[in-house]
Amino acid sequence: MGNRPDHGQKHRQKPRGDKTVTRQDFQGDPGRDARATAILPRFAAALRNGELEAHFQPIIALATGQRHGFEVLARWRDPERGLLHPGSFSSVFTTPGLAAELTHAIVSQSFSRFQRRRDVMGARREYLGINLGTPDLVRLDFIDEMHGLIDAAGLSWNDIAFEITETTILGTRDGPVFRNLSEIRARGATVALDDFGTGFGGLLHLRNWPIDTIKIDRRFVTGLELSAKNRAIPHALITMARDLGLGVVAEGIETRASFEILRAMGCEYGQGYFFNRPAPIDVFYAD
Repeated sequence: MGNRPDHGQKHRQKPRGDKTVTRQDFQGDPGRDARATAILPRFAAALRNGELEAHFQPIIALATGQRHGFEVLARWRDPERGLLHPGSFSSVFTTPGLAAELTHAIVSQSFSRFQRRRDVMGARREYLGINLGTPDLVRLDFIDEMHGLIDAAGLSWNDIAFEITETTILGTRDGPVFRNLSEIRARGATVALDDFGTGFGGLLHLRNWPIDTIKIDRRFVTGLELSAKNRAIPHALITMARDLGLGVVAEGIETRASFEILRAMGCEYGQGYFFNRPAPIDVFYAD
C-alpha cells in the first residue's frame, strides 16, 4: 500500500514490515538487494492471481474496552510459502507501479469486507485505518481513485482514517503529498501520523501539516512497567497530543500492565496482541 505500511513476528509485536519501508532499507546488502528485486515479478503475478489479503487489527478505546475501529494490514498468501507479512515483500512499497496496484487491491478488498460486516452486524461507529506511503500520495489521481472505491463500497470518507509515517511527509507544504492530505481531510476522512517519534521533524509536522491523530510507536510502549524512565516519553506524547487537540493511539500493547499504565495516562486508544492479532475480518463478526 505504497505503504510502509504486523505490519513479521518481532517477539509478539506487530512486525515492522507492516510499516513504510524506504530504499535505504535495501541498500548496503547486495544479497538482500537482489532478493528484493527478484520478488517483484512474482508479486505482480500474485496481484493478478488474487493472492493478496486484507487483515484487520482492532483499535480499542482504552477507557471502555470497546472497539473503535480497525487498522488494515496487507498479507500475501503465497501458494508455496504460506501467509507472508509485508516484511517479505517490502521492496514493492517503493516500486511505484506495484505500490499503486497493491494499494488498490487491499483498499478495495478491505472497504467491501468492512461494509459487508456492517450489513450483517448493523451500523457501528467504527472506522477503517488505511496505510499510505509516498508512492500513493504523490499520484495526481489518488483522490479520484479513493473516492471511487469508497463510493463503490457504500462507505463515506468519514469512515476512513489514512495512516502515514513521518518519512512520508518530509516534502514541502506546496507539494502533492500535502495537497492530497488536505483534500482527504476536507472530504471528511482523518489523518493519523503513524510510528510517531521515530522519524524526522515530527513535532514540526504536528503544527504545520493536516494531522488529526498520532500513533505512538511500539518501541515507546514496550516495558512501561519496568521504570519511570520508560514511561516518561509516552506520558509526554499523550500530554502534548491533548494540548494540541489531537487523538492518540498506542501501538504494540502486549501486556495488561502496559494497557493499564496507558489508560491511567489518559491514552484514548490502543492496539496490539493484548487485544487481538491481525486476522481476516470474518474473525470479528461474532462480537
